[in-house]
Amino acid sequence: MITTAGLAVVATLSGNTSTADFAWIAYGTGTDPESGDQAMTETGRVAATATASSILKPNDTVKFSANVTVAAAGTVAEIGVFTAATGGTMLQRKLLVPPLTYKINDTLALVANVTIKNFYCLPGAGW
Repeated sequence: MITTAGLAVVATLSGNTSTADFAWIAYGTGTDPESGDQAMTETGRVAATATASSILKPNDTVKFSANVTVAAAGTVAEIGVFTAATGGTMLQRKLLVPPLTYKINDTLALVANVTIKNFYCLPGAGW
């Protein structure tokens, strides 16, 4: 079992802004159900600020946030958190229901909260 303090450390470490860590938010138009490693239909991706916050327990959450001013009108139906400006590994993908419609020159405030809720160690290879 992971302690509350352990959850806080895991959440804080996963928000490190080094190039190998999750530090980018993508937004897109995809509407496929959330599942596994579902790819996004990206419109754009921007560098995110990662900060620890508290949802269920102290410092159990990493809040990824960024603002982007859009050059054209469109819709945001999904947001994802990634390790790189292009490609990379996706940590989380979330559908926006309903999708957000925006106009040219609007500024989008993109926010993704990743909460460390449960952690299980299962017996098996390596244990």
